[in-house]
Amino acid sequence: EFGIGVAYVHDEKFGGVDIGSYYQFEDRLGLLIGLDENQNSEVAIRYIHYSNGGLNTKNPGLDFLSVGYIYRF
Repeated sequence: EFGIGVAYVHDEKFGGVDIGSYYQFEDRLGLLIGLDENQNSEVAIRYIHYSNGGLNTKNPGLDFLSVGYIYRF
């Protein structure tokens, strides 16, 4: 999974940090790993970065790492 896009955040503060703008750029990179032959079980790992791209002098950026488990029945 790979993607670049634009996001709107309803508040200029996230987790107590001033992110500088309501508008953010989102970069996403993910990997999905099948755990069995039938692809009923999978593990997903994603890294997501948000930044206002210098649209404001405050641009601390936000990084997220997520891990998920998928089971199809």
